[in-house]
Amino acid sequence: MRLFFFVFLPFIYQASAFGQSVGAKPVESDLVFLYANFNSTRNSPTYGITGSITPSYVIPSRINTPSLDLGIGIRLIEMDRIYINVSSIKKCDTLFSSFNQYLDLDFFEVSAINRLFIYKNLYLDYGVSFMTLTRASQYNQFGAIDLLNEEAMNTTSNRQVFGIGILVPLISKISLALDYKNFRMLSSLEKDPNQNFLINSDAFNIALHYSF
Repeated sequence: MRLFFFVFLPFIYQASAFGQSVGAKPVESDLVFLYANFNSTRNSPTYGITGSITPSYVIPSRINTPSLDLGIGIRLIEMDRIYINVSSIKKCDTLFSSFNQYLDLDFFEVSAINRLFIYKNLYLDYGVSFMTLTRASQYNQFGAIDLLNEEAMNTTSNRQVFGIGILVPLISKISLALDYKNFRMLSSLEKDPNQNFLINSDAFNIALHYSF
């Protein structure tokens, strides 16, 4: 974590005005901000049959390798900010493993998120993300299948985003944001209308803000 802090600090910038969020303590209020964010994500893929009373199956998966997200945002009102987050390509390795089969995905996302400061430096995030698959490979004992070339999966989908976090002042002009986000897929990746394949995720994020 210390390595992330010092290596990527030069890439994190934020333009701010002064204001006050809910609560008595004055805080710096972002007018326009740029930032870099590190996250580690656990995916929880689910599979089900459309319209079936049979419960969907939750498929075990691994934790993603940490990725770097970049974003830009504006302040709408004193307590409210809108920001656009562009994630680096994320890997979903071994989304399921059964009968000597497993699935790997690469994708990136663009998220439009509303950040509402509810009390001093405590905030809620909610919005939507747009996912684009760059690779979808299924493996078994006989070899690999490129599901995108086979046109078996949709290349795009979208997810709802909900989160909660806190902005912690460190030293002059530098703050640390810590938050948790939950991503819920709104549309299936399967092209087959009789099947649902969804990737829901939990992400733990850390970001540095430099105000000037």
